[in-house]
Amino acid sequence: MKGIPFREKISLLRRLPLLGVVAVQRDRRNWPEHYRWEESEKRGKEKRKGEETPIANAGSKNTMSERGEEKTTCREGEESVLGKRKLCKVREEEEDEEENSTESSNDEKGYVHKKKKKKKLLTIFNNIFNWIVSKNTKNPSIEIENINEVNFLNFTNVLYKHFGAKVIFVTDESISKCENLMTEEKVGWITRRRRDVGHEWLIIKLKLPSIIYGIELNFDNMEDDICPHLSIEVVHNPSIDDIIKEEEYILNDIKNNEQKEEKIIKRKSYNFLESYKIDKSISDLLENEGTPWIELLQADCVDFLKSFKKKKIYYFKINDLSLIKPWTHIRINLYPDGGINNIKFYGEFISLFKKHTIISKQKIFLNKPENGCTLLYYNCNYIYKGHPKNLINSYKIDGFCTKRLNNRPPIILRTLTYNSIKNIAIFKFGVRGIIENFTIDIGNYKYDHPECIQFCLLDCIDILSLDLLEQKRIFEEDEKLQKPKIQWLYLPPYKIPNGQKKTFFNFNLLELNFTAIERTATHFKISLHPDGGISQVNVIGTVLASPQ
Repeated sequence: MKGIPFREKISLLRRLPLLGVVAVQRDRRNWPEHYRWEESEKRGKEKRKGEETPIANAGSKNTMSERGEEKTTCREGEESVLGKRKLCKVREEEEDEEENSTESSNDEKGYVHKKKKKKKLLTIFNNIFNWIVSKNTKNPSIEIENINEVNFLNFTNVLYKHFGAKVIFVTDESISKCENLMTEEKVGWITRRRRDVGHEWLIIKLKLPSIIYGIELNFDNMEDDICPHLSIEVVHNPSIDDIIKEEEYILNDIKNNEQKEEKIIKRKSYNFLESYKIDKSISDLLENEGTPWIELLQADCVDFLKSFKKKKIYYFKINDLSLIKPWTHIRINLYPDGGINNIKFYGEFISLFKKHTIISKQKIFLNKPENGCTLLYYNCNYIYKGHPKNLINSYKIDGFCTKRLNNRPPIILRTLTYNSIKNIAIFKFGVRGIIENFTIDIGNYKYDHPECIQFCLLDCIDILSLDLLEQKRIFEEDEKLQKPKIQWLYLPPYKIPNGQKKTFFNFNLLELNFTAIERTATHFKISLHPDGGISQVNVIGTVLASPQ
């Protein structure tokens, strides 16, 4: 028991039972290695003593040489014992190192496992947080992947160039002009490859304040010049134009009033500092007046570069109802550069009639999109050319035309029945007006015109005060009923005579002795019987009141 610490001796003595040495022999297996090593050393000494005693008794017989050999054997035994001790110590150290290494590796594994657990918890927390934020904050617009679910294509494209929209500032149009966005050209707007700080952007001014319900982005013919990301912002502040003009005067070093009256030759591109000055002055003005830019389409909505092979036309509906209100300017940001073929903003113009127009009962075209007229709903059999909303657009001559009826008789003996045929289109006026006459232009459909045209009037200011999507839903559901609930005033059908050279016809309500109350309307419906096409329809009247 020599060499064992005092505390360990006490613990060993407590473990010994009363049976004595037998119990110690049993318990040796559980002892530590250095205890077992001392026991084996004691046994070795006892054996050596037992071997030395007979040699000592026969000392007279042994010679000096035999004693020397015995000493050498003892030394060799001691050296072998010392070697064994060293080997045991080395083994103990190696075992300790292995234990330490296994413990350290286990610690490292545990640390990595804890890290992974933390990462999982953080990702779960972030997902929950993002979900809560997404529930509380609405995305300004949402992509509609199925074209059959798009419900705003009947509305007016307020960004159309012929309606007075124009670009008042653009950072670059080196390759292709930005005005192509507002036309049906196949070139579009293509910028340079940007090498300096910033991104490309432009500002478009609308002719009249407009409400936007949906956006169409077209990337056709942009295989090599498509922009990866795009965002759209809107604002209602007419004073932006003056700020841009003043900044352009400063950039072009124009100080005299005579030079200011002349048209400024706009550059094809601006560097970062020049565009930053204009952008900073606009943002300062908007912040001071409390009308900042509002994001209508987020930059991370779609990665157009990745999804270009799948589709080239995207539709977005305005999801946030607070954004369905009039806007005067639109800003389009390309990140960082590139091109886009065409952009369309579907909505309606807010008619701004002056007081003298209402008081003096000045005659206007109530059906013009600039005065707030918009197509709400149509149901036609097999349209093969044009669109019903072209009827109210004076810049679209083609109007619309339906295909020939497949169920027409081989020999026509009498006029076709009108009840089984539905080629209708419903429009809403921008104001409540009193109608005097309709004008019909068959244009290029001289040999494809319908047999007769019938107009219907509706006077309901409550429906007119609703938004376009709600009005569209009301009329769409009503037309699908067998017995419609909306009570239209059906005017007598106007039959278009055959074999005449003229293509312009007038349908005057004053000559038919309709009263002013009967001629008052907020909506009108046109129906073609049995098929055919017309180029344009005009509704002439006076403004009675505008919706609040």
